[in-house]
Amino acid sequence: MKLKSPSPTDLNRVLTFLKQKLRPQVDWSINNEYPIAFSNFNINNIKFIESEGKILSHALLKYLMIKTPAGIFKVAIIGSVVTDEQHQGKGLAKKLISELVEKAKQDQCELCILWSDLHDFYYKLGFELAGSEEHLTIENSSSTNYQIESEWRFSDDPKINPESIQKIFSKHLVGSVRSNNEIKAYLQIPNSNIYSLWGQNNELLAYAIEGRGVDLGNVVHEWGGGVHHLNQLIAHILKKQSQLQMIASSTAINLVETLKKNFKTTHNTRTLGYMKPLNVKNIHAKVLRWARIQGEYHLQTFHQNDEVYLRYKSKNYRLPNEQALTRLIWGPIDPNIFQNLPSDMHDALMKVFPLPLWVWGWDIA
Repeated sequence: MKLKSPSPTDLNRVLTFLKQKLRPQVDWSINNEYPIAFSNFNINNIKFIESEGKILSHALLKYLMIKTPAGIFKVAIIGSVVTDEQHQGKGLAKKLISELVEKAKQDQCELCILWSDLHDFYYKLGFELAGSEEHLTIENSSSTNYQIESEWRFSDDPKINPESIQKIFSKHLVGSVRSNNEIKAYLQIPNSNIYSLWGQNNELLAYAIEGRGVDLGNVVHEWGGGVHHLNQLIAHILKKQSQLQMIASSTAINLVETLKKNFKTTHNTRTLGYMKPLNVKNIHAKVLRWARIQGEYHLQTFHQNDEVYLRYKSKNYRLPNEQALTRLIWGPIDPNIFQNLPSDMHDALMKVFPLPLWVWGWDIA
């Protein structure tokens, strides 16, 4: 068996394998849904295992620069993990994930994130289900009195200038650093509905993307614009369907609250995905910086002799493992961590953690 990255010729074989295993029901290739992950410049981050010319298992990395109020994180996203049914249980996926994690470390990534329902498998590899995002179900209800204002122009045309979206997207508190060419590629993903709201001077004021290939049907997973404009756009979308799902960052507090006020909405907070710290030295530095921004000068995290610690006012508190650190930094915070802690330290932890982080729908691998 050989583990390798595809050559340009191999890439077509990889895409055929993934279509057979992950997209047999549609007439497009998986690279149409994930144009950045399967682009030629990312080919060295695509890994597969083959034997006698047959592909047995596959996984890939995509790197993101995520800006947050706590600093910029270089994040490795792992996706498209699949093993041929006849070769499952042989450790092939574990071998690929371990290879990709090591590559991400060498490429100076600070954090690795993936999405899966195989908790035990990824937990044993050092991943922890962490982070948060807001999920809303918004209904077109007769009890909703929210009115659409006549001054706006709404459009369902997918042909939008990427620069217009970039201008809005860059205003988000948390988000990836994207190029206009990446946005242009994202706008061409099949089975997506693209809604937009325009001002009187033909300037883009808000946009919302629903659906992404075979995933995220009836889900607005990517959006941008002011709170009022987005409420108007959601009202426009609800004229076409009975309800929609929406995913938002936990930093989008005003948007979530106004949607709940203006529409019949069910809301819950869910974990973001499976996370694994890679460059803990950089992460500790960002925690220290963020704590000081919050006015907490006595709080920090650090490693010593492969053990993980919290320090508060020169006193050290050992955490059970690195996965406990992941939950502390990005949440959801385990209440057990606060047992027998001084009240002022409890207040400091709640003030500093969790650090804001979110990966948007277009950006997942």
